[in-house]
Amino acid sequence: MKTAYKYRAYPSKEQQEMLNRQMFLAKELYNMLLEKSKTYHKETGKTLIEYRMNIRLTQLKKERPEFAELHSQVLQNVSKRVSDAYRHFFRRCKEKKQGKKVKAGFPRYKKFVRSLTYPQPSGFKIEKKRVELSKIGRINFTNHREMEGIVEIR
Repeated sequence: MKTAYKYRAYPSKEQQEMLNRQMFLAKELYNMLLEKSKTYHKETGKTLIEYRMNIRLTQLKKERPEFAELHSQVLQNVSKRVSDAYRHFFRRCKEKKQGKKVKAGFPRYKKFVRSLTYPQPSGFKIEKKRVELSKIGRINFTNHREMEGIVEIR
């Protein structure tokens, strides 16, 4: 069972601007990958898998250098979110054909993104009262309870 705890963070103004910028870029990337997935599905009838999206990320970072501002794990997590949205959409369509009462809504474009995910410890480092995020810096936070198990930052 996974347990999630929230901690209050106190970023500086520069860090807050960087976080907002990175969330904007994550939203742009999500929408670009969703559009790419839609066109790929219309052309071939197949879904664009996460592996191919990750290959596209390396090309995209060369075409649009602003995506290099995001940590590689954050970029890969965005492609995972698009892939999961597609997979769940097709699962719900299948369940609807079987007679279950589910809404099979197609994945939507994002207006904003509220979180960046660092799934592996190489993207962040937790100290007593600070967390160091790659490409952002050290952010103060209130450490009100001890962290146990595998830590993933969102």
